[in-house]
Amino acid sequence: MRAASVSRVAAALFACLLAGCGESARHSTAPAPRTPTQEAVAPWIDEPAPSYSAPPATVIPYPTEAEPCKAAQLKLARGRVGAAAGTELEGFKFTNIGTVACLLRGFPVISGVHAGRRVVLPIRRSPRGAGTFEALLPADMAPGAHVFLDVATGAGCDSGSAPRVVYRDLLFRLPTGGTLRGGKLSIFELCGLEMSQLGLPERTTWDHPAPGSAGALEIRWSIPATARAGSTLHYVITLVNPTSLNIPLSPCPSYSEGLYAAASTKLTFALNCSAVHAIPAHSQARFAMELAVPQDAKAGFAKLGWNLNTPTGPYVGGVVAIS
Repeated sequence: MRAASVSRVAAALFACLLAGCGESARHSTAPAPRTPTQEAVAPWIDEPAPSYSAPPATVIPYPTEAEPCKAAQLKLARGRVGAAAGTELEGFKFTNIGTVACLLRGFPVISGVHAGRRVVLPIRRSPRGAGTFEALLPADMAPGAHVFLDVATGAGCDSGSAPRVVYRDLLFRLPTGGTLRGGKLSIFELCGLEMSQLGLPERTTWDHPAPGSAGALEIRWSIPATARAGSTLHYVITLVNPTSLNIPLSPCPSYSEGLYAAASTKLTFALNCSAVHAIPAHSQARFAMELAVPQDAKAGFAKLGWNLNTPTGPYVGGVVAIS
C-alpha cells in the first residue's frame, strides 16, 4: 500500500503485537560487543513524557544523473506480483545488463496480442503508483541493477464476474526510444488497467534512520512469563548499536510501553539518559523498565509492547500471562 498512508512505526508495532512476536523487526543475529560500563542496568525513572507523534515523512529521491538507457542495455523479466484492496498487481523488472549505469524513467507504451491482433493496451498512467500499490521513483541503474514497472487491474467490477482479457506477446516501447519484447510475459485485465512510472519503491525518512540517530538502534528485551493483576511488571530493554558510529542520547528520546488485554494501559516515559549519555559503536546499553498491570486485568494472555519514540523505532512485542 502507499508508503505515506499510515505511521509505519505504529503499524509495525500493532502488527507485531497482534502476532505475539517476541523479537523486534530490527535485531542482530549475534550479541553485540559490550564495554565494561554497559554491563549494569540503568534504573527505571518515573518521568512521564508527552504522547509521541512522528513528524511527517519526507521522500528521499534516488540519484538520476546517468545517461538514458538504450534497449540493448536492458533485460526484461517478471517483477513483483500481489493483491491488495481489490487490486491485482502484475509487475515487470528491467535489469541493466550493460557495462555502465543508465537511467530508465517515465512511462513505456505497451502493446500486446489479443483476439489475434496487436493492440496498444488501454492503460491509465499514474505517477503515484499502480492501483493501491506504492509509488515508484526514477533511479539510476548500475550494471546488474534493476528498476520496476507496476501494472494493476481492479478485481471488483460487475460483481466479480467481469471476463479476464489477456494480452500476450508484449512489446514495450521505451520512453527513451527502442523496444523490448516481453517473450512469454503477459498482462491480464479485469476492471481497467493502471500503470506506474518506471523506478524503485518510494523511500522516506520513516524507512531510513539518520546515521548516528537513536532510530538506528536495535532492540532486545527480557520479559517475565507471568505477571499478576495489580502488580508492577519489571523487565529489561537492551538497546543495541550495530553501526560504526556512536549514538548520543541527546536530546533524550522518550519511549512508549503498553499492555493490551481486556484492561489495557499505554504510557510514555523519558529514557534514563542521565545514566546512559550515549551508546558507543558496536555496543549496547540496558535499561530497567516498569509497567503497572491494571488491577482489573483479567486472567489470560496479554500483549506487551515497547517502542522508542522515533519515526523508525525500534519496537518490540511479546506475550505475558496475567494471573
